[in-house]
Amino acid sequence: MTALQSVPSKVSAFLSKCDASNEIYITHLDETPVSGKKGHFLSLFILNVVWSILLARRIIYGVSRYGIAFLYSRMMSRPAAPPSMPLTTLAGHVCVDIFLFFVLWPTVYDFVTGLAMLRLQHKFPHPEIVFRKPSSATVANIVVQPDVQRNAYIDEVLRRAIDPADYGMPWDEWLVDHRAMSAANALAKTGEIKPETWKLTVWMKMKDGWVTLEQWRKQSAQVTTGMMDLLKKKLEAMGKQDVFEQMIEVIHVKTIASDGSPLPVTDEVDNIIADIFKRNDLDLVQLTKEIGQEMAIPVDSPEIAASKSKSK
Repeated sequence: MTALQSVPSKVSAFLSKCDASNEIYITHLDETPVSGKKGHFLSLFILNVVWSILLARRIIYGVSRYGIAFLYSRMMSRPAAPPSMPLTTLAGHVCVDIFLFFVLWPTVYDFVTGLAMLRLQHKFPHPEIVFRKPSSATVANIVVQPDVQRNAYIDEVLRRAIDPADYGMPWDEWLVDHRAMSAANALAKTGEIKPETWKLTVWMKMKDGWVTLEQWRKQSAQVTTGMMDLLKKKLEAMGKQDVFEQMIEVIHVKTIASDGSPLPVTDEVDNIIADIFKRNDLDLVQLTKEIGQEMAIPVDSPEIAASKSKSK
């Protein structure tokens, strides 16, 4: 799919069904040789079998370790099973079991329901459709970013994610969605959505549906430009065109270096702009809300949020 093309309705519907809570997907076609995939899967399979045996042993021996077998034998009047271990020894086993079941069990479960089911249903297709979505830690890091820095942070995370050299290092930033991959492979077999649709692309969920990253950047730039134009017209209608000129001068001086390269937008720039509006008895937040309503921009959008931060 080429940049700036609208996302077909079938693709948009498919992405929405994959994970209703997810708003970012990165897809690419994996050209890794099938032999390498088989070796990787075999090693993971053996490792998960070992972990499964370990978990099964802990469960079986836990019946006697924690006194369950002893209590059962007393209740059923059967030959007494050995009592549970001393408390000090038991406490150590409790810690080990908690660690194993909170770490290994989710890993084994994800392998069985994810990658193992994918290989069982679709074997090793070549090339293979790969879906990745941000991990909980990545989403949390995006949310805690200041409004004025959030888009820049997202761009940096995505830049690392689409680098073919490592495809998302560090690994904890992105998770492979094997269920989405399985569903995409099924549709590819029927020809409903061709595999080429999922070549290296960043998909983002917006208010009006899914778009590619290029579309999102274009829309964001259009929104920012449109807001500035409307702000200029409003200030001119109020006889405050000098306020707009002062704001533009501050932005030019503080965000563009002498060699023409862009500089980061700091709190100083926000404070200066907010002070300009206050000295002229203008409410920047209210003006931005009115502009947002005219452009049908959500109140919680980055552009609206950024103006609120300037007024604080």
